[in-house]
Amino acid sequence: MIQHLLLLAAGLAFVLKGGDLFVDSSVQIARIFRIPRIVIGATLVSIATTAPELSVSSMASWMGEADIAIGNAVGSVIANIGLIVGLVMALTEVRLQAKDFRRRAIWYAAAMLILIGFSYQGFVGKVQSFVLILFAFAYVGAQYCAALQDRPKPGTVAAEEESPVHDKVWSRKRSFLIFLAGLGMVLIGSRLMVDSGIAVAEALRIPSLVIGLTIIAIGTSLPELVTGLTSVRKGYPDLSIGNIIGANILDLTLIVGVSGVINPLVVSRDTVQYSYPYMVIISIFFLGTFLRKGISRRWNGWVLLAIYGLYITGLVNFALHSSLNQST
Repeated sequence: MIQHLLLLAAGLAFVLKGGDLFVDSSVQIARIFRIPRIVIGATLVSIATTAPELSVSSMASWMGEADIAIGNAVGSVIANIGLIVGLVMALTEVRLQAKDFRRRAIWYAAAMLILIGFSYQGFVGKVQSFVLILFAFAYVGAQYCAALQDRPKPGTVAAEEESPVHDKVWSRKRSFLIFLAGLGMVLIGSRLMVDSGIAVAEALRIPSLVIGLTIIAIGTSLPELVTGLTSVRKGYPDLSIGNIIGANILDLTLIVGVSGVINPLVVSRDTVQYSYPYMVIISIFFLGTFLRKGISRRWNGWVLLAIYGLYITGLVNFALHSSLNQST
């Protein structure tokens, strides 16, 4: 047990550090080709920050662990809103641009409803998975076009401040080497996390779905958590909220889609009847908070944290009952 827990921790460390290198190198590669930072943030960085979830779920699907594959994606969405957004909103008042938030909220609501619809029969096949992947590419493309439209005009002060010329740019060789190193660490770490997570679940007689929804989901969401707390410390909590919505859209579409293409996903009844309702409830409260006035109060964050606490408590009770049933 201790060995598997250490491997789980080591895998998490590899995934987090690899994801960090992956993000940094992605930004540098974009700068080499003189892509503005606003476009980088709307496309490459949002994709790179979901690399841990993508790698873990893909690896789990390849190993035939559908519960971990989809549990990681759905659990990450719930953790991103309940834990990360909840903490950000509980720490400070958040103000957002209503127009930009509504645009992303529509994409997020559509992604959530499409996945729930596909999962209704308890199965996400390859055709549905390809549709989810196409949705993810459509979202990224729309964000790219929107970023180009909102980009400051050449010659303005804002455009000069955003120019990559003012930032230190790595060499091409170094950027691509670090990119490959980060990708390799994410792949190795994800394999360690899946293997050790399955072993821990079997040893404790805990369903693998619970491991995917809790330990692995929270672990792969740590980059978003660090980003969220850092943005609060620097006085830009709105950046964290926008990043979370983008990450959630990719979690529900790209990650589930790629996992389903590798191996069709059997969606358990527990996921449909327990995790999906919590995802919808916590999403409605989150979206409703900002859709009205674009402002959140600190009590809104505490409500999200409370909902997430109830969700985790239910999972723990489910795990205990499953363990007792298997032992009798």
